[in-house]
Amino acid sequence: MKQPYRSTWRVYLPGLFVMSIFSIVVYFSRTRSDVVKYGYDFVPIYSEDGKLEGFTHPVLVKAGNQYREMEEERRLR
Repeated sequence: MKQPYRSTWRVYLPGLFVMSIFSIVVYFSRTRSDVVKYGYDFVPIYSEDGKLEGFTHPVLVKAGNQYREMEEERRLR
């Protein structure tokens, strides 16, 4: 049986490195796309009298808006 080439790791290692970097980029571009779209990490929360109460993440704001829209659709039915 023929022995494997000694330089095999020189072929596979760079490809493995490139694929791992590519998969990391794809992961972060999908998970952080809302943050990039908004351009900032946190959304300020103001009370009715205009005072700053705190901050929340844009993804949570989007989820809350979707939840309220679903509730309104249920009420209309």
